[in-house]
Amino acid sequence: MYYANVRDHLNRVVDSIDTMRDYLTGAQEIYTTRATQRINEGLQRLTAISTIVLPLTLVTGIYGMNFENMPELRWHYGFYIVIAIMLAICATMYTAFRRAGWL
Repeated sequence: MYYANVRDHLNRVVDSIDTMRDYLTGAQEIYTTRATQRINEGLQRLTAISTIVLPLTLVTGIYGMNFENMPELRWHYGFYIVIAIMLAICATMYTAFRRAGWL
């Protein structure tokens, strides 16, 4: 009779441990999911920033080459026009990413 009582108590403890293990597994999955979401948000911002910088790098790389056959190199305001175009590209991409919620 006493052994049956002890067995019932042990079965309740084992069930309780199983329930707590399930709760712990669920909490761990929630934490992992949230951490992954934070990392994804950070990577999304970094991707948007690198996408904004990419065309600027391309334009400066082209204009950094040493050759004389580019027509706007001889214009009086050619440098300022290129800078204005680069700023316009940057501002356009920034506003587009801001509206999309990436920045």
